[in-house]
Amino acid sequence: MDNIFVGEKLTKLRKLKGRTQSEVAKHFGITKQAVSKWENGIAMPDVLLLPELASYFDVHIDYFFEKKEVQDQYQTVSKNKVVVTVRGLKKVYDGAKTPVLKGIDLDIHDAASTAIMGPSGCGKTTLVNCISCLESITEGSIEVFGRDIAKLKEPKLTDFRRKKTSYIFQQYNLVEVLNVIDNIKLPYKMMRESIDKARLKELIAKLGLEGLEKAMPHKLSGGQQQRVAIARALLGKGRLILADEPTGALDLKTGKEVLQLLLLSCKEFKTPVIIITHDSQVAAQCDIVHFMLDGRIVRTMEHPAADEVAKVMIGISNHE
Repeated sequence: MDNIFVGEKLTKLRKLKGRTQSEVAKHFGITKQAVSKWENGIAMPDVLLLPELASYFDVHIDYFFEKKEVQDQYQTVSKNKVVVTVRGLKKVYDGAKTPVLKGIDLDIHDAASTAIMGPSGCGKTTLVNCISCLESITEGSIEVFGRDIAKLKEPKLTDFRRKKTSYIFQQYNLVEVLNVIDNIKLPYKMMRESIDKARLKELIAKLGLEGLEKAMPHKLSGGQQQRVAIARALLGKGRLILADEPTGALDLKTGKEVLQLLLLSCKEFKTPVIIITHDSQVAAQCDIVHFMLDGRIVRTMEHPAADEVAKVMIGISNHE
């Protein structure tokens, strides 16, 4: 076996799964330096350890032998289950002559990450707000988890939104007088929903919030506050996650780290997520990218590269 080849495989797996070298070292009872040597091809794990490594990263052991990209297993979006179905969606605001949305047809697949891109004013936020039940629709239909939300009236509509969707905002929306753990639990306590303690503990660990459970929001960095917001959204099962420019208030490095955590966590917990973004780097990390222009979806791509996304955005902007 090729040390460098195996090292590259391990590095890609670890990053795709959102694990640190320290976490891998702790799991296998070795030093962080040993993991670093594996990844750099200086040393190689014992062959007898490979099955446990494969199990730990949830891949087939063949990944350490076959000359194929680890990323391949993520290249095909599972379309067995559709959790959101949008058909003929139109939205006209009161007093306006021109619709903001002009007949949108869209499917959102379970456990997939979906980016919505387009120039300012194209209808991205309106589309996501309609899907999340924050805005009414003028014409068409939206089914979320099999329910036609256009037919729901208050207070059932609000109840459905609270139980089936979670919105991640740019400014985190944390309650300043509550600590991290209570901020995460808050919406579920308000709805008198039981809290899965094991899931909560796992989210705290995966999102790097261990040791911060009792910290107040003002003691946290922006990235840590957004991680709390992500944990809060993911704590409830069977929900659709919606995020409007979730890293827009963060610096580039922190935003990238938080986004990766969001996407990896949604993948691991098999939770569908819709992200509004202007950033081609952000969109390139999603399973599916829908491009909007003037109230319509004009193009859809699966797993595009960042430069491909940028080219499409330039083309769209030139046709405004």
